[in-house]
Order: sequence, then structure tokens, then C-alpha cells
Amino acid sequence: MQRAFVLEDNHSMRILLCALLAKLDFEVTAAGSVREARQLLETIPAPEIALLDYHLPDGRGLEIAMLLRERFGSKVQIISVSAGDMELEESWDLQERKSYDKIARKPATIKQLEGIISIPGDT
Repeated sequence: MQRAFVLEDNHSMRILLCALLAKLDFEVTAAGSVREARQLLETIPAPEIALLDYHLPDGRGLEIAMLLRERFGSKVQIISVSAGDMELEESWDLQERKSYDKIARKPATIKQLEGIISIPGDT
């Protein structure tokens, strides 16, 4: 079974993202804060996919994206999940461009999220 990591401070959105990934046959580990994410990433194996909220009360998803890149390299697909405006990706700095593979806008439907997630091994 493939693994996924979710970082989302909104409880309802976290449940939705976890349910979507479980439906796609992922074993999901989820965190509600940057602090919790850092702790969890010390103990879990590399995920194939990570969905990271962009703005959190205790930091930014970028911190965790950079940590995932440092620990696991490009084998993890990192998707930023944001309720921000449509120009967010255009305003990303170089570090953000190196850290994220894709961006998903909130609120997103299950169909939209399924479309943005590339399942490793699918061609």
C-alpha cells in the first residue's frame, strides 16, 4: 500500500483529504499543525504523496515541504493546498518552486483533488 501525508489545520478539510486518499488506497498519516507534522515525519517512512496546507496557525506548509524534500528527495509528490488567490503560484519564490510539485485550491471537490493527484506508477 502506498503512503500519503496530510498537513491541514482545518479538521473537516483534513478528514476530507484523508478520506479521498484512503479511497485511492493510500495509508494516510495526518497532522493538524507544523509542529505535529515535524514530530510525525521523524517516525514515518517516506510518503509517495503529501498534501500540505499553505497557511497554518504555527507556520507555513513550505517548512514541511522543505523538510520532505530534504529527507526524501523528489520521490514524494508534494501538493500545496491553499484557499489563497489564484496568483499564489505565480508569486512563489525559488524555494517554493523547488519544494512543491502542484497546487490545489480550497475548497476543492473530490473530483478536482483526484485530478490533481498523480498516483505513483500510473501512466
